[in-house]
Amino acid sequence: MLLVLALLVTGFACWQVRVPLDGAVRAGGVAGGAMLLAGALAVCLVLGAALAFERHAALLRRPPGPEWLALPLEPVRVLAHLRGVLTSVGTHVLPTEVAVPYVDDCFGEDGTTLADTKAIERLERLGRELVRMLVLLRGG
Repeated sequence: MLLVLALLVTGFACWQVRVPLDGAVRAGGVAGGAMLLAGALAVCLVLGAALAFERHAALLRRPPGPEWLALPLEPVRVLAHLRGVLTSVGTHVLPTEVAVPYVDDCFGEDGTTLADTKAIERLERLGRELVRMLVLLRGG
């Protein structure tokens, strides 16, 4: 089916291009037709490059990932959405959800130890819940 469609499109393009090229060849000779064809290809090349450049620049301007992730959503809504997505693909989701807002400010001077006591408590509670769920999944 695609081959038939490709042949039809190619035939239509050849028919549409043949008439202007034939007129250019009759008016200016083979060199005139070649110049017209080269000019048309150059214009298409410039327009295609401009379109590709603009698309690349647009991708660099917007944040990566889905646009709804860039919106200022509260962490609870994002976690609830991610829980639904993960459950729909058949993964086990812990009932405990932990959000660590302003994660850059939660770490100490060395950047490797967590300094925020509330975040530490939430992550420890998540760890305990993870161990409890793994024991239940194992059948213990």
